[in-house]
Formats: sequence, C-alpha cells, structure tokens
Amino acid sequence: MVAAALELFGRRGYHATAFSDVVEAGNVPRGSIYFHFPGGKEELARAVSEAATVEIVGLCDTAAASADGPESYVRALVEIVAERLVRTGYERGCAVATMVLELAPYAPEMQATFADCFQRWRDTMAAHLIGWGIAPQDATDSAVMIMSTLEGALLLSRALGSTDPLYRTADQLVAGLPKRPKRKRA
Repeated sequence: MVAAALELFGRRGYHATAFSDVVEAGNVPRGSIYFHFPGGKEELARAVSEAATVEIVGLCDTAAASADGPESYVRALVEIVAERLVRTGYERGCAVATMVLELAPYAPEMQATFADCFQRWRDTMAAHLIGWGIAPQDATDSAVMIMSTLEGALLLSRALGSTDPLYRTADQLVAGLPKRPKRKRA
C-alpha cells in the first residue's frame, strides 16, 4: 500500500489520490487500508514520506557509488532523476515535494515529517560531499543548493516534458560547487 501510494502521490499528488486508488494500485482489500492506517490518509502520508526518504537517500547513495567527486556526483544525481522522469512519461516527481505543496499550509502537524525527510536528504548529500574534501559547512550549504535546484528543475522538466532543465541545472550546480582543497604531493 505504501509503495502504491508513493507512486501515486509522486504522479498525481496527495489530494488527487483517493484511498480507492491506493487499494486498486496496491491490489489489496479495502479494509486493509483502514486496518494499517487507522489515522486515515494523513497517516498514510507519513508512511509515504518515510518510504520516499529511504528512496531519496538510496538515490543519493547510488549516485555517490558511481561518482569520483562532487561534480560527477551532481551529474549522476541528475541522470538518475532524468531517467526516472523519462521512464514515467514525465509524470513522477518527488512525492514529498508534492505533499509539502499540498499539505504544509493545511496540515501543520505534517511539517516535522517533511522537515525530517529533507534533513535526512541534506545530511546524506553533505556526508558524501565531505567525503570528497568539501568543508562541512560548505557541504551542507551545497546540499541545500543542490536539493532546492533539483526540485525546481524537476518541476520545470515535468511541465515542459523535457529533461533540458535538469541538465542545464547540473551544469550550473557543478559550476557553483565549492572548490576542494588541493592535495599536497608526497
């Protein structure tokens, strides 16, 4: 059910996804949704936020595994996001971003859930950047810049039906990364 809701929230949004859609997409009996989520749709949204966080952190780790530094890390992240966007016909964005836009003004109790998601994403990215020699504060600031810029580029790419905003963003993000200290030769 959570996987089905994650996909649906990422494609349609929170408000445009009904419990009946989740039941159908998850191929589960209708009663099971109320059994597992007695707190209703908001409880499901919390579970989806957690699943999305795990997914996002996994994407960050996958990108880092194929990168040899901050520049290739940014490009690998963009490539992963662009590939998923194309594969879903420009329909699937970030489920958490969609929920934030739809719920934050009306469900302040969800703010801590959303903040936790973005903080874990930021901390994962910053840890990778630190591993490549970026100073901790610069790494945190860069992670926030990368996250914010990628979310905006993802929105533009969905609207335009093109990955061009994502790839243009990658070029600008790479140009804006802090320079790593030169290593002394032994």
